[in-house]
Amino acid sequence: MIVDRPARVGERGVAVEDIEVQLLLEGLVQRSGYDFRGYDPPVVKRRIERALATESLSTISELQSRALHDDACLSRVIHTLTFREVSFFGDAQLFRDLRSAVFPLLRTYPFVRIWSAGCSTGEDTYALAIALEEAGLYGRCRIYATDAARSLVEVAQSRAYPADRGFEWQRAYAAAGGDRTLDDYVSIDGPHAMIDAQLGRNIVFAQHSVVVDGSFNQFHLIFCPGMMRQFNKDLQSQAHGTLYGSLVRLGFLGLATDESVITSPFARAYRRSDVEASIHRRIL
Repeated sequence: MIVDRPARVGERGVAVEDIEVQLLLEGLVQRSGYDFRGYDPPVVKRRIERALATESLSTISELQSRALHDDACLSRVIHTLTFREVSFFGDAQLFRDLRSAVFPLLRTYPFVRIWSAGCSTGEDTYALAIALEEAGLYGRCRIYATDAARSLVEVAQSRAYPADRGFEWQRAYAAAGGDRTLDDYVSIDGPHAMIDAQLGRNIVFAQHSVVVDGSFNQFHLIFCPGMMRQFNKDLQSQAHGTLYGSLVRLGFLGLATDESVITSPFARAYRRSDVEASIHRRIL
């Protein structure tokens, strides 16, 4: 693992592994078009460690060589570097505040457009669909769920997750304000916990990068908890520009409870909701 090996320092005092990381990321840009150079360095290193373990390799240079010459390996590396762990109702406070502070205002619209940006494998997107269903809103909503990696979008579209997550999901659902049972939405099919197909009826899945592809619609709610953590400050600013440009005036931006727009170039354009979660309303 990267953290377990002593740092090898080159003539100019730069750790050899840092050089290897830079070369790997440069190679991936040239080979695939995926650009991870603006991702938060600790996030990138953790994901590279997972890629090394998956490929049973000991150095980043070996990983680079294999990824550049083996299309299957390249796809696995891109998947690993793009993968952002999300969980079903992972930010319970955010969901409770959506139910109490945002959903009542969304009821004033005849049709609601929602963007689940950086949806990863989709657990939080389906959780949002459940919350909207229980609020009586889902029938008038269209959720656009996007991620930069096609492989992650395909996982989300499959609606299939490891069956052993069921107990964890039930607890998270209850903590997030759910007042039914997950049996209404999730069934066990062998090794898989399957999301009810009806929950996918109003979700459009697509490949899209918030820092490359820009805005593609105007939304009443953008839901992206935890997405900003993987970017450095420059990419965060780019992403915030896309999100701001994609919100209708008086639309809502739902971040994780430990995230904020305060350091973004668009801080003055938002007003924070009178709740604990990081829900911001575009006012300018």
